[in-house]
Amino acid sequence: MGRVVLCLKVLAVQVVVQVAVQVIPHNRCCAAPVQNADSLGSTYVPERSSFTWVPLLNFAPETSFLLALIGGWNVYPEGRDSLQRPNQFLGGVYGTLRGQFGVQMFPDIYFDNERIRLYFQVDVARFPDQFYGIGNALPESNREPFTLLRLAVIGSLLFNLEGKSIRTGWNIGPRFDIDYQNVIERVDNGLLASSTRIVGRSGGLLSGVGLAVNYDSRDKAIAPAAGEFIEVRIIPYTRLTGSSFECLRLVLDARKFFPLPGEPGRHLVGVHWYTDYSIGDVPFFRMGLLGTSVNGASILRGYFGGRYRDKMSSALQAEYRFPIWWRFGGVLYGGVGDVAPNIGAFRFDNLKTSVGAGIRFALLPEERINLRVDVAYGFATRLPQFYISFAEAF
Repeated sequence: MGRVVLCLKVLAVQVVVQVAVQVIPHNRCCAAPVQNADSLGSTYVPERSSFTWVPLLNFAPETSFLLALIGGWNVYPEGRDSLQRPNQFLGGVYGTLRGQFGVQMFPDIYFDNERIRLYFQVDVARFPDQFYGIGNALPESNREPFTLLRLAVIGSLLFNLEGKSIRTGWNIGPRFDIDYQNVIERVDNGLLASSTRIVGRSGGLLSGVGLAVNYDSRDKAIAPAAGEFIEVRIIPYTRLTGSSFECLRLVLDARKFFPLPGEPGRHLVGVHWYTDYSIGDVPFFRMGLLGTSVNGASILRGYFGGRYRDKMSSALQAEYRFPIWWRFGGVLYGGVGDVAPNIGAFRFDNLKTSVGAGIRFALLPEERINLRVDVAYGFATRLPQFYISFAEAF
């Protein structure tokens, strides 16, 4: 999925949608799987489906407390290998104490025995937010409220290059991004109202079709204990695709997980590098940001999302995850990154840094589904930030 400012600000919704169907037992409508195991331990299942819904409460600095009602419908076609993923139709509604509310849907559909995957998100939301300006050295006094109305459809159609499952090896396919955001409220005579240099200060349509390439060897997508994930996305936005803005966006998302000696999945180090770079007239609401979340991952916890934004953002972060007692675990975290108008202007002598720690409680130990409570401190703003969620940060 693309870096969608509004969706990123509601990490809780996107993450819990992805895990809700696993947290609550399924109501299966058909008989148990046929026990015809192959050498990998898989079975072949009859057609069945299940529906689950659950209310969830989260907290993040961008939203304050967020209450969501999440629903998920899983469909297992007849004869599908039991180790393969079901087709999922997930969605939810949310509201926050900051007056943000919206509806999100996340269809995830597989074809040809998982060799092809179509997944996308649909967002409809009204989202009050804070704008500080564009750049990496802006004073806190710049902050001004504004409100976005957003309609978006963003996703990918991926094909496995080796004709295998989409979750093993290299995948490639078109990436589509249709994102309309309208600034419906802003401060009179503020930065957004008065500065003609801010692209998209009144909103507009960002529409493009590009390419996504990824490699995925993680043992689990939600809480990996080993493996790696690398994805590159290149998307041009032009008048030919109906875009109000003409720009080119490149995204690199790379994650590596190093298991340490001991019980599998209990001690590990995770490293995450994320870079978002745009060339041309990119609107402010889709610029690279620090302190937000990407595809369910938090980038530099400890900074308010959008406190620093520009055409380029790049951040490197790492975590040490370890057991404490029973179902409790801990995390030590550190990260470094910054924003800049272009690659040539990116500086390494004044990077934004943050550190943090957290507690985990295993809701489902076998699935590594945790309740996550984190505190992170950003040295550039000298403010701690508090987070509650239901999955790992990356």
